[in-house]
This record gives sequence, C-alpha cells and structure tokens, in this order.
Amino acid sequence: MGRDSDDPRSLGEVGHCGVAIDSAADMDVLFSGIPLADVTTSMTISGPGGPGLLHVPGGRRAPGADIATLDGTLQTDIFKEYIAQKEWLFQPQPHLRLIGDLMEYCAGHIPAYKPLSVSGYHIREAGSTAAQELAFTLADGFGYVELGLSRGLDVDSFAPGLSFFFDAHIDFFEEIAKFRAARRIWARWLRDVYGARPSGPSGCGSTPRRPGCR
Repeated sequence: MGRDSDDPRSLGEVGHCGVAIDSAADMDVLFSGIPLADVTTSMTISGPGGPGLLHVPGGRRAPGADIATLDGTLQTDIFKEYIAQKEWLFQPQPHLRLIGDLMEYCAGHIPAYKPLSVSGYHIREAGSTAAQELAFTLADGFGYVELGLSRGLDVDSFAPGLSFFFDAHIDFFEEIAKFRAARRIWARWLRDVYGARPSGPSGCGSTPRRPGCR
C-alpha cells in the first residue's frame, strides 16, 4: 500500500494480508537462508512490485549468483487492482509507466523472471462469473502486451514474462472450458494480432500441433 507499518493509516493492515515490508533490511530477514540462485520466488504484490524486485536480486541475497539467471514472479497486475482488489499507490498512467519499466528491465536483464502475473482470481472472488473472469483477465493481458509494444519491445522478448493466475471454482466442466478457452484465445491473439512467432515461447510453443495453434 506504500505506507510504513507504523503509519496510522496502516492500522489493521499489518499482518492481515501477507508480510509487511518497510525496508531492505526486512527483505534481508525474509529471504535469509533461501538460496535464490537455486529456487524461484513469487511475490503477490502489485503497487510495491518495482521496489520489491529491486530488493530481491541484490548480491547479498544471492551470493555468487548471476542476476541474469534468477527466476521468479511478481504479480504487478495493477489493472485487477482497479477492477477488483482496490489497493494501488498511483493513478493508472504512473503505475503503467512503472510496469513498463519492469517489463523492459526483466526482458533485457533477467529474462527468466516474470514481472507480471495477470490475475483473474481477484476478479472472480469479487463476484464475477467464469466468463467475466476470462474476459477481463485476457483483456488485461492484452493491455500489457500493448504496453510492451508501446515501449518498442519485441513481443517475443517480453510476452513470455506474462504469466496468469486464474481462480478455480467447483463447477468442474465450466472451469475446464474456461482454462482451455483462455489458452486458445491467448495463443491465437498473440500470433494473429501481435505477430508473435508460433514457434516462440510467447506464441503457440514449440509443438505446432497443439490445439491452441490451429
């Protein structure tokens, strides 16, 4: 939320949803003993995603590791904050500028690291149907593709850094249909609308006969 834990406006939030981080020293404690050169980490944060990533790949947290080989995921999906979760630090344009910076930096320096986890989970938990979750989440994902392209980035360099986080409810067949539709729509649009290479990691993968590539 962009506030220190002792800020009066943080009352009721500290420890309520995840770990409260106020400084780089807190990150030292949090990641102490975790071999970041050997494991992946996931931070389900959006507003403070940029500072969070800056704290992680420091040499003292991954001694001897090549930063370019570090792997992990940030959530950083600010669209779903405006749609569902309602926790953000800035207005849309400043937030998107920061996300664009993250996408550009990760694509150029930490290619295995995913700077975005496009989240339908929170949209569904806020009351959407499965179809609405699918529609809003893919629309958000395409919005981030447009953001990367507006930065002059090659779609095949940054699109592999867009991961997805969907909800899964009890209606078994509806959820299967949702996941299959999401994969097919995403693969086709990346290929047909944004020009991703079908054999590339952001297109239809290396298996040309996958259903989503037809």
